[in-house]
Amino acid sequence: MNLHESRVKPKLLEKATARRTAHRVMAKKKRKASGKKQKASRSPQGKQRQERRDGWATRRRQVAPPPYVSPH
Repeated sequence: MNLHESRVKPKLLEKATARRTAHRVMAKKKRKASGKKQKASRSPQGKQRQERRDGWATRRRQVAPPPYVSPH
């Protein structure tokens, strides 16, 4: 068995590939759906997905640094 016949697929590469694929799919969706707004989902699953999608960006931005306390 030589170098190119490795049976083990490195996990790191696998994750990176999956992440890139997911990003590509989302970017494509964003590009295609720019024309019209989609109707809000009525199913609990869809609502959860929407909350997670919308909440992630806003929550990340609103994290305030902890108030500075003087050491004295």
